[in-house]
Amino acid sequence: MNPSALIDELNEAATAAGLVALGIAAVEPFEDTREALESRKAAGLHGGMAFTYRDPQRSTDPARILEGARSLVVGAWPYAAGPVGEPQFEGPAGRVARYAVSDHYAALRSALEAVAQKLEAAGYRTRVVLDDNALVDRAAAQRAGLGWF
Repeated sequence: MNPSALIDELNEAATAAGLVALGIAAVEPFEDTREALESRKAAGLHGGMAFTYRDPQRSTDPARILEGARSLVVGAWPYAAGPVGEPQFEGPAGRVARYAVSDHYAALRSALEAVAQKLEAAGYRTRVVLDDNALVDRAAAQRAGLGWF
């Protein structure tokens, strides 16, 4: 299958699975991100966030995720989509961030796995990674043209 046709198939699978965008990125290390994480940690600006700051050398090198990988396929999930209901009780109430109302990771994993299945059917090896210290996902999204930080 030619690359253009494969990308079309991946985009179709992504859309069908609920992703709002799909991007492809190079596997080179995120040097600026690693330097920023190490600098913030050294300055005590990490607030004890072990998840993000545990091993910047590893989490900023996408090639460590899957040996021989040549590309990252990155998906964007609309976790804030849909209506927000009004509280069903009276009295004082707190507010919860919209993204925290449900576990969007299960749906996101399922959507990413649908894209991975298309790649595997075309003969590629895959590994789905999300909410994992193996990869600084914001840097991957930025490189794939899906976001910034």
